[in-house]
Amino acid sequence: MNDLVSKATFGFVMAQLFPGTIALFAISFSYSSWEPSQPAAVLAAATRVLVMWGGGSVAQQLFLVALSIGAGMLIHGLHWAVLGTLENCNAASIFDVPFHGRRVVLQIAVAPIHALKEIGCFLIVPKHIRYARMRENVPNIHKDLMPQFQWVQEFYLYSAQFFAHVSYALLIALFALVHFTLLHGATGRRIVLIATIYALIGVMFTLGRVQFASMFGAETDLAERSERLFAKDLVGLP
Repeated sequence: MNDLVSKATFGFVMAQLFPGTIALFAISFSYSSWEPSQPAAVLAAATRVLVMWGGGSVAQQLFLVALSIGAGMLIHGLHWAVLGTLENCNAASIFDVPFHGRRVVLQIAVAPIHALKEIGCFLIVPKHIRYARMRENVPNIHKDLMPQFQWVQEFYLYSAQFFAHVSYALLIALFALVHFTLLHGATGRRIVLIATIYALIGVMFTLGRVQFASMFGAETDLAERSERLFAKDLVGLP
């Protein structure tokens, strides 16, 4: 029961629904910015969107939740395709590329731009979808090590997806806020808010990569240990 609650909370709500809601809210906020009646203050404009969301019927609320889930799954699919593209395009692991060899503070500072670069790489570089697919480690894991593999997945995957997906959703929020600022003018508070969201993207993106690096590293270790176990199984065959 606890395992089910954990998967529902961290695997679905935090890693899929929450980022999807952020992305959907940012799109609604940006779209509303074109309306003549839209307030010229960020907080008032955001409140107006939330009030509009909360005033719908039950059917509209359910549809809004479904849209948020769909947006979260879209982010999940995009992120996984980006990781697959990077794995196939780089001779080494994506965690060994020069960008991730810099100091963490520099990675955080450049992460939003780097994330956009990676998405562009996915859209332009692969000549076929097989160049964007991820190679899973699970086929290389021996059955005796499968409980450890599942523990690694449950310990790292949900938190890694949460950080990575939220960083993508905040990219949309950043564009929405910049769009609002271009329409209504720049103020000191808006510039600070834009800078804050930019920094949050960098932190979330970097923490996600740390989690994924830990997970993939542990999976690789288990796969290497599995090779020896598979060899012993072959020796024991009649």
